[in-house]
This record gives sequence, C-alpha cells and structure tokens, in this order.
Amino acid sequence: MKMKHKGFTLIELVVVIVILAVLAVIALPKFLSLSDDADKAVVEGYAGAFESAVSIAHKAWLLEAKGSGAMNDLSAYGKLDTNELGYPIGIDKSEIGDRTQFGSIGKKDKACFEIWDSIMVEQGMVYESGKTPTANALFSARRLGSQPYSECRYDYIKSNFNENTNVGALGFIYDSRNGQVSVFDNR
Repeated sequence: MKMKHKGFTLIELVVVIVILAVLAVIALPKFLSLSDDADKAVVEGYAGAFESAVSIAHKAWLLEAKGSGAMNDLSAYGKLDTNELGYPIGIDKSEIGDRTQFGSIGKKDKACFEIWDSIMVEQGMVYESGKTPTANALFSARRLGSQPYSECRYDYIKSNFNENTNVGALGFIYDSRNGQVSVFDNR
C-alpha cells in the first residue's frame, strides 16, 4: 500500500519564503515612514492651532488697543503682553524693559513657555527649555535669535530630540514680528 505524504516540498517552502521576503522589503519602508508621518502631522496640527491662537490674540489686541502700540496685560488673556504690532511676546514684559522694541520676546526661554500657556487651550504640552518636562509635554520652548529676540522655537520632543542641546529635528517657530508660524523638519 502506498502512503501519501501530506505537506509541502522544500521548493514550495523556499518559493513562499522568497515571496514573503520581497513583500517585506517593499512594505517595510512604508510602515516605518508612517511613524515619521504621524510625528509631522502632530507638529503641523499644533503649529496650526498655535498660529490660530496667535491670530485670535492679535484680533483681541486690534479691538482693545485699536491697533496702536504695545500693550501690557491684554484683558482677554490676563497678563499676556503684546508688541507694538499686537503679537504676543510673553507676560509681565514691563518688568524686563522696553516691550515696544520691535518684536521683543523677553525673559529668555520662559517667555516662549508663557506665550504658549497664555494663548493655547491645551496647557502643559510645553516646557521651558532646560527644565524638567512634564509627563504630557510634547514640546520644548526656547527663545531664538539676538536682540531684540523675536522668535520662539518649539521643538517636538517625541522625535529625534537631543536632551543635551534641547534641540529637536522637528517642530515649529513663532515669529513675533509678523505672527507667522513655520514648521521645520530636519530629520
């Protein structure tokens, strides 16, 4: 009596393994880039929300200051101060000198943290650069440039963030001279 063997031949198994390997080589890079795409989408979402919040604060300044001059303690935002063009520059700017200086963001990195905390609904997502991040922090905030310090950089700490330099490869920059927010991706 002949016995029938049930199973696959070695050649059939090798062919299946080769096909799976080819599919893996093609599909794996696509799956790996999904994480990068998701990180960029998070940053773009927060950058858009931040830019909208800056725009709303600017409109509040237009209503309250009638479009002229720097303002201390924009009433709709508590202690938030604006420059002479109506863009947020931090809180309690009168303590650190001339807030009318074009675009001036004072109080070092803390001012960038304060701007976020004053205009964004979702607080605790940013921490001051060089300080210990909160558990739910997504961005490290720091002031950029030289006098009169007009930009804040918000580095996304969940993606390629260097804790030693407090610099990330992905994030966005706020410019207090014109209220613009721009995303950067140096990965």
